[in-house]
Amino acid sequence: MQTEVGEEMCEEVPVPALPAASGGVRQEEELIFKARSLSVTVEQVVGARNVPLVLLDAAFEAQVKDWSSKLLAESSLTLELAYYNSRLAAWEPIIECVSAATSESGADSVNFLPPVMSVTVHQALGSSDSVQGHWFLERTSLESMTPCCLCLTSDEGRRRRQDPLEMTVTRTCLDVLTSLQESLGGALELTPPVADETDAHFLIRNRLEQQAVVATGSEYTVHGSDIEEVVLEQGAEVPLMARDLSSLQRPGTSTALDSNRTIHIKVPSLGWSADVPVTRAESRFFRVARRRPDGAECGLVADIRAHFDSKIVTLRSCVQVENHQSVPVKVYYMNSGGNELQCVGVAEPDGMLPLPLSAVYSSTAELFFGVDGYTVSLLPFVWRDLQKNPDLTMTLKCDSKSGQPGQPFCMLCHGEMKPVLFETSRAKTLASRTYRVHLRPPAVLSNLLPVALTYLRPGDLEPVTLEPGGSCQMPTAQTGDRVALQLLSYLDRRWSCSKQLEAEPDELTVWTFLSADGDYQTDLSLGMHTRTVCGSQLMSLYAPFWMINRTGKMLTYKNCLDESVNETSNLIYHPETFLEPVLFSFKPSSFFSKKKAAVRVEDSEWSDKFSLDTVGSGGTVTCATHNWDYGISVQIQLSQSGLTRQVYLLPSVVLANSAPFAIQVHEPAPEEDWITVPANTSQPFWPRDRAKELRCRVADTSEETTYFSYKSTNTCLLHLSNTYGGISMSVQVSEASTIITLDDYVDGMAAVRLINNTDNEEVAYHQKRFEPHSVLKPGEVRLYTWQRPASERQLSWSCGKVKERLDTLVKDGIGQFEGKDGNLLYWVSFLDGMQRTLMFTTDVVVATQAHNAVELERIDQEITVSIEGVGLSLVNNVSQTDVMYMGITSSGVVWETQKALHKRYRAMTSLQCSILERAHQNFMNQVQVGGNPQPRVVLDNKMEVDFSIMQMLQPNRRFLRRTFQSGLWLQLRTSTHQRQLHAKLNRLQVDNQLLDSVFPVVLAPVPPPKSVAADNEPKPFVEMSMVERLAEHTFIKQFKYCKMLVQEFHVKLDQGFINALVDALSVDKLNRNTKELVESDLEVATEELSKKVAIRSLQEQRNFYDNLHFSPLKIHVSFSMTGGASSSSGGSPPITSGFINLLLQSVGVTLTEIQDVVFKLAYFEREHQFLSQSELTSEVVAHYTGQAVKQLYVLVLGLDVIGNPFGLVVGLTDGVSDLFYEPIQGAIQGPGEFAEGLALGVTSLFSHAVGGTAGAVSRITGTLGKGIAALTLDEDYQQRRREALNRRPTDFTSGIAQSGRGLFMGVVDGVTGVVKKPLEGAQEEGALGFVKGMGKGMVGLFTRPTSGVVDFASGSFDAVKRWRKQTDLKLIKKLNRTMDQDEVTRLRPPRHFQADRIIRPYVRHEAEGAKMLLELEKGRYATTDAYVAHAICRADRRVVFLLTDFRVFLLNRNEIFGNWQVDWTYMWKELSGPPKLTAKGLELRVPAAKKGFSLFGGSEGAKTVPITDKTSAEWMKNKMTETMQQYNV
Repeated sequence: MQTEVGEEMCEEVPVPALPAASGGVRQEEELIFKARSLSVTVEQVVGARNVPLVLLDAAFEAQVKDWSSKLLAESSLTLELAYYNSRLAAWEPIIECVSAATSESGADSVNFLPPVMSVTVHQALGSSDSVQGHWFLERTSLESMTPCCLCLTSDEGRRRRQDPLEMTVTRTCLDVLTSLQESLGGALELTPPVADETDAHFLIRNRLEQQAVVATGSEYTVHGSDIEEVVLEQGAEVPLMARDLSSLQRPGTSTALDSNRTIHIKVPSLGWSADVPVTRAESRFFRVARRRPDGAECGLVADIRAHFDSKIVTLRSCVQVENHQSVPVKVYYMNSGGNELQCVGVAEPDGMLPLPLSAVYSSTAELFFGVDGYTVSLLPFVWRDLQKNPDLTMTLKCDSKSGQPGQPFCMLCHGEMKPVLFETSRAKTLASRTYRVHLRPPAVLSNLLPVALTYLRPGDLEPVTLEPGGSCQMPTAQTGDRVALQLLSYLDRRWSCSKQLEAEPDELTVWTFLSADGDYQTDLSLGMHTRTVCGSQLMSLYAPFWMINRTGKMLTYKNCLDESVNETSNLIYHPETFLEPVLFSFKPSSFFSKKKAAVRVEDSEWSDKFSLDTVGSGGTVTCATHNWDYGISVQIQLSQSGLTRQVYLLPSVVLANSAPFAIQVHEPAPEEDWITVPANTSQPFWPRDRAKELRCRVADTSEETTYFSYKSTNTCLLHLSNTYGGISMSVQVSEASTIITLDDYVDGMAAVRLINNTDNEEVAYHQKRFEPHSVLKPGEVRLYTWQRPASERQLSWSCGKVKERLDTLVKDGIGQFEGKDGNLLYWVSFLDGMQRTLMFTTDVVVATQAHNAVELERIDQEITVSIEGVGLSLVNNVSQTDVMYMGITSSGVVWETQKALHKRYRAMTSLQCSILERAHQNFMNQVQVGGNPQPRVVLDNKMEVDFSIMQMLQPNRRFLRRTFQSGLWLQLRTSTHQRQLHAKLNRLQVDNQLLDSVFPVVLAPVPPPKSVAADNEPKPFVEMSMVERLAEHTFIKQFKYCKMLVQEFHVKLDQGFINALVDALSVDKLNRNTKELVESDLEVATEELSKKVAIRSLQEQRNFYDNLHFSPLKIHVSFSMTGGASSSSGGSPPITSGFINLLLQSVGVTLTEIQDVVFKLAYFEREHQFLSQSELTSEVVAHYTGQAVKQLYVLVLGLDVIGNPFGLVVGLTDGVSDLFYEPIQGAIQGPGEFAEGLALGVTSLFSHAVGGTAGAVSRITGTLGKGIAALTLDEDYQQRRREALNRRPTDFTSGIAQSGRGLFMGVVDGVTGVVKKPLEGAQEEGALGFVKGMGKGMVGLFTRPTSGVVDFASGSFDAVKRWRKQTDLKLIKKLNRTMDQDEVTRLRPPRHFQADRIIRPYVRHEAEGAKMLLELEKGRYATTDAYVAHAICRADRRVVFLLTDFRVFLLNRNEIFGNWQVDWTYMWKELSGPPKLTAKGLELRVPAAKKGFSLFGGSEGAKTVPITDKTSAEWMKNKMTETMQQYNV
C-alpha cells in the first residue's frame, strides 16, 4: 500500500491580459481532473492483527467544459474489486479484468485490462440544423430551461465489444462477504479480543518424531534476535518474522503474482534438507535418505496452511488419522520385531492425529485401533493398500474387556488418498501422495420427531434419550442386530418398535410402533430415511405428516386409503387444547402411495377427501352440520429436513382486532350472539349466515355500525355516532382464507374529504340509491364515509347546474361545470396522503395545483445507464468447479426510424431489420472494395432507402439509424413532482457450466413464432416502465403507471446442477444439524394463529397504485434426475440435497424426466389500490407461485417416464394456430401479403404435422435410450453418451452422421467391454472387481448396442425435426421473411482452473483448450493430464497443438462427427530437447523408433508443428521450455 508522492494540482501561473471579447464571442471554460490510483482496503481486526477482506482499485479521469453556459462533462472510471482468500493467501477477483490476446490464434501472452465505465453529463440543447433541434425548438417555446442529462455507459474503447462486465462469486467470496457483514453489524459492540493462533509471518511446527532444524539466515528473525538456526523437538514450534517487509506486501491487484519465498529446513537424522516454498497454501512431498525395511523410499510432507496473512508450515508424515466418533481412539502399530503393538497417540473426537514416520514406514504398514473399555482391534488397517484401492473401507471390531459377553465396539475405517506437489516442482507424481484414515461409527441415529425418542443400544442396560432433533452414534450396532426404539410420552401412551438392521437398507423404509396402553392396541407407522456416507449409515426417524390444529375446535382426522381398517383405529383425535403437532401416518402398505385424508369438526360430517402431498398449495374444505358449515383452511408446507409435511388446519375466516380496545361483531341473524374480540388479538370466526355480512361495535357501547360485506377484498371506515367516531375495517380474501382486520380510526380511511371552496354554492351529496342527501355549505370541510358499505360504492353529488354526478372516488380527476349563476366552477379529485379529497372551487389555479398535473411538467434531470453486457460466474473454488454462468447480452443490429420534427426513434420490425441489414452489408462491401454502388435501392417491392443519407424514401419518408440494444439499459427522468423510470434487459441467459450436464443452458428466452417475430419489433426479455408522482408534504408514494413485461422463456434443470448449486452457495457452517432443523420446525409449528395468517396492518405506510400490471409468464420447464455434480468438499451431504427425489419417493411417484412442460401463469394487476411494500411482495409471490404449484400438480402427465407424448398434440396445435392467425396478419398488410401468409400457414401446418410427430418420437426414444444406457451399469459410458448428445449437430447431414457414429460405437463398446470391463475391475478391486466387471461386460454386450440403436432412432428423428426447421427457414427466406433462430448454446466454455487453485480472471483461450483435453478420446486424458497451453495452427482452426503437464498433442478436427482426433502425441520425457523455431512452425526432436501415420510429418526423428502465426509459434516455444523446466523434464 505504498503511497505515491502527490503533485500540486493548482499552480499560480501568470496569465497575460486577454483582450476584451468583442462581438459576443464567449471564452471557453475547461477543468481537467485526474486521480491515477485510488485503493481502498477493508480489513477485519482479529486479535492483534488486521485481516484483509476486500480490495478496491480505481482510477478516475474527468473533463468539464463550459459550465457557465452549455455544460459538458466527460469522465471515465476504471474499477477492480477483489477479495482476499486467506486459505491460499491470494487476492481473487470479484470484478474481473478483461483478458486480451494479440494474436489471432489466441496463443499469446494475455494482457488484463480493467473494465472502464464512461459518464457523460451535458445540457440537452437543440440546434437549428438538426431534426432533434427542430423538435426541441417546438418545446422550448413552452419551457425556459433544458434538462441536464447524465449518461453512464460501458466503455468499449479499451476492450473488445464481446467482452461484458465480468464478475465472479466463489464460495470463499461468500464467506468473506458474510464475515464483512458480521463485522459491520458488530462494529459498535465492545467485544473482548479473540485469541489468535499466531501473529507471526510464519509458524513452523514439527510433528515428526525427529528433531528438525530451521535456518533463519538473513531473511527471517525469531523475536527480533539474530539466531541463525532453531532446533525444534517433536511437537515444538517457532514463529518467524520476515526482515524485509516489502516482500510480504500484498499485491495491489488481483492479477498480480506473489514473489517466491522459501524457508530452509533440515532433519539431520533423516539426512534431509530442502528449501521449502512457502508462498502458497499447499502440501509438498519430499523424499528422505532413510529407507523402508523393504528398501523402498521414505518421505515427509511439508503442509503449508494460510491463517489470515500468516503461513503455518507443519512437518509431518504422509499419513493422518481423523476421528469422527464421539470417543477418543488410541492408534497402534506393529513394531519392527512384529510381536508387539506400540501406541503412537490418541485421536481425539473430531480431531486429527499425524502418525510418526516409524509407524508409517513399518515393515507391515499396519494400523490398529482401540477404545477405553474395549480391546485393540484384531484386524489391522493397512494404509499402503490405498495405493491399489483408493476407496478402501473396513469394519474393525474391538471386543469388550468386562469379561462378560457383550457387543463389540465397531468402527468404520475409510481411507482417502490425495496427490500433492512433488518437492519444489509443480508436478504431482505417483510417489507424492498423502493418506488420511477416517474413523467413523457404523451408524448414526437422528430424531426428526417433535417428541423425545429413546434408543436401547445392543449390549447396554440403560437407554439413550434423544430429544427432538437429537442424534447419537451407534458404535455397537452391527448388521443383523435388533434395535429397540420407544416413544414414552406421546399422547400419554408408550410406543415401542424393534427392527433388525440391514446391510444395505432402502433409502426410505417403514418402522411400525405399537402401543398396548388402554383398552385396545394401536399402531403408528413412521419413516426411516437411511443414507450411506463413506460406509456409515445415517438414519433419521421421521413422521410423514405433522397435523397442526389452530381452529380452536376439536378435530378428527381419517385416513382415506385404509378404509378396510377398523373405523375406530383409523381415527386420530386432535383436541383444541393440544397445541403440539399430532403425528399422522398411513399403514405400511400405503405408506409410499398418494395420500388423502378427511377431517371433521367436533360432531360435523366428514369433509371431502383432500391430498396431503401437494406441498406449497392451500385450499378450503367444508365440514357440514345440520345448521351451518365449518370452513377449514388447509395449508401444506415442507419441513426443514425435507422429509415431513406440516399440515396446518386453520379457520377459513379469521377476526383480527388491532385496536387498543375490544370490539364485538354480529351477523344479520337476530338470534346470534355478539362475538367479542379482545384488543390486539386474533380468533377464529365460524359464519352461520350465508350473506357474509357483519356489523360491529366497541365493547360495552350501544352504537353499532352498518353492515359490511366480507365476500371480497375491500377497506372502509365504518361510522360510529359516538366518541370513537368509527372503526377501520379491512378484508383480505384469498383462495384459502378470509381475514377481517378491525382497527381504531386511521387517517385516510374515510371514503372522501369534501371541501367546498366556493363563495355561494352548496354541494348536495349521498351514496348512490340511498337517502337522505347531505349538504356541504360554502367554506365547509367534511369527512364522509359510505352509508351502506355492503352496497355499490359511488358518490352522487349535485352542485350548480350539475345534478347527480357519480364518482367512484378511486382515481384522480379534474373538470369544470357551471354554477347556478352561470359562472365557471371546478371540481378536482386528488390524494392528500392516504386521504381521497374532492374539492369544489372557483379558482382554476387552486384546482390545477391540487390536481398536480405532472404530465405538463418539464423534465429537469435525466440519467441514462447503458451497459453492453454483464456476466456473473458462480464458482465453487473448494471443489474447483465452474457451476453457473449468467450473462446479460446485447442484441444484434436493429434499424430504427424517426419522423421529421420528432425526437424519438422507433424500432422497425424484425423482418424489415433483416432486409435492411442485408442490403446495407452489400452496399458497404462494395464501398470497401472500391466500387461505386447505387445508394438508393428498392427493397421488398415497397421500401425504398438511400444509404448515403441514411433515409427511407418509401413508403414513408423517415430518417434511419443503425444501432443495437444494450444488454442493460436504464433511464431515470425526474421533475419537481414526478419520477419516470424505464428499464430494459435485452437478453438473459443462465448456463450450466458442469462438464457432465444434461442441459447446458438452464434459462434463456424462447424465440416467438416466425409469423409473430417477423411482423413485430424486437422486444427485450424484460422491460419495465414506471411513472411516480411526487407529493411535497407526504411520504405516501403514488404510482400512476407501473408495468413490467417478461417474454417467454425456458428453464431446464438437472439434479446434478441443483446439487452443485446448493454446494456452491453453502457458506461454511450454513448446513445446520438436525437439532437446529427440528427446533426451527417446532418453532413454526407452535406459532399462534395471528402469526400464521397474514394480518394486514392498517397503520403501516402504504403506497397508492393507479395502474399496476405485471405480465403473464409463459415458462417451458424441463427437468432430469441425472447430470454431472460437483465434487464434494468433504463431509456428509446435507439431508436436503436430494429433497426432490425423497419427496417423490414418499409420494410414490418415480420421476425420471420432465420434457418441455409449459406453465402459463396469468398476469397480476391492481388498479386504484393502497398497498404496502410487504403486501405487494407477498401478493405477487403468492399469485405466481400459487399458480405454478397448482399447474405442477395438474400437469403431472408431463412426468411420464417415456418422454412427453403431449408434444404430438402441441405440434399439431401450433400448426393450426399458424393457419388461423397468420392469414389475418397478412391481410392487414395487403392482398399480396394475404396470399403469402396463407401459403406460409398451410406449409407450417404440414411441417408441424411432420416435425411435431418427429419431435415427440425423438424425445420418447431419447428417454428410452437414457434408460437403456443406465442399464449398462457403466457411469463412464453414460457420461460419454450425455457429452455426445450435448454436441448438437448443425444440419441434417451431421445429425445422421452423429447418430450413425453412436450406433457404430455402441456395437464396438459392447463387444470390447466384455474384455475391458473385467480387466478394469480387477485393477480397481481385485477378484471382486473382476467379477463385477464381467457382469458389466456381459450386460453391456446387449444393452450398449441397443442403446446405440435407440440413440440412432432418436438422432434421426431429431435430424428430421431440424430439417423441418431448415425448410421453414428456406421458405421464409424465399418469401422475404427471414428470421435468425439459432440454436441456444453456452455463452462461454467452463472456466479452466490452474494447479495452484487460485481463481484468476477468465481467459476464453484457456477454457477452450481445457475443454478440448477433457473431450479428447472420450475423456481418456481428463484424469491423468492437466492442461497447460494450446495454439491454433491454421486459419481454418482445424489443427491444434496442445500441451499438458505430461505430453504434447497434435490434434485434427473431424468435421463429420465434430470431435478432435489425435494425429500424434509424445510424452515430455520422449523429447530430445527444447523445440526449435523454423519457417514451417516448431520442430520437435522425437525418438526415431516412434512410428505412426501423420498428415504433418517431417524427417525421421523430428516432428513439425505447422503453426502459421509466428507470434503464436514463439509463444508456444517459450511455453514448452517453461513447462519442461517447471516439471523437471
